[in-house]
Amino acid sequence: MKRIRVVPLLLTMVISAGVLFGGYTFFRAQWMEKPLATALSNIEHVEHAEVAWSPSELKVQLTLESPSKLAAIMEQVYKLAGKEAKSRDIQVNIMNQATNEHLEQFWSTALFSVAEAMSHQRYGDIPARLQDLMKQDPTVKVDTAMDERNIYISLTDKAGFKSIVLPLHGSRIGVWPNEEPQSEMA
Repeated sequence: MKRIRVVPLLLTMVISAGVLFGGYTFFRAQWMEKPLATALSNIEHVEHAEVAWSPSELKVQLTLESPSKLAAIMEQVYKLAGKEAKSRDIQVNIMNQATNEHLEQFWSTALFSVAEAMSHQRYGDIPARLQDLMKQDPTVKVDTAMDERNIYISLTDKAGFKSIVLPLHGSRIGVWPNEEPQSEMA
């Protein structure tokens, strides 16, 4: 009976695993994520796009040059990502790097009335409530739009802009973008 040499066997296993998983990672990055990120970055008013794949969802992070026509931008994003995502859920996150304290304060003032309208599914109240707040602070320009998935809100002042995407179905909205909803106590 021949004796199995352990070192060459382990070395072969490690190299095979590295080639298999490293090759898949390289394939995913170069032929799946990178082309989609490039296509998304080519959408008008999109400054930068990052794409991350997982087995159940496709995450897209966008940095916008300006908030104009947010609904049209998002429609193109969902169209391009939908072709690649197949059965995965598409999660789009907009990075608000051009926001400022004034817009954050305006949004925190508007958040309660927007959350109330969302929870009661009175989506038509949102533009009216934001217009009322805009009358109190005329330096902020508000633009709203809606489609079958989301409500889009763009806040603009002289120093910057903030883009908000609120899903019609799904999670609750919070003051902080990464806030996890807490379960109700019984």
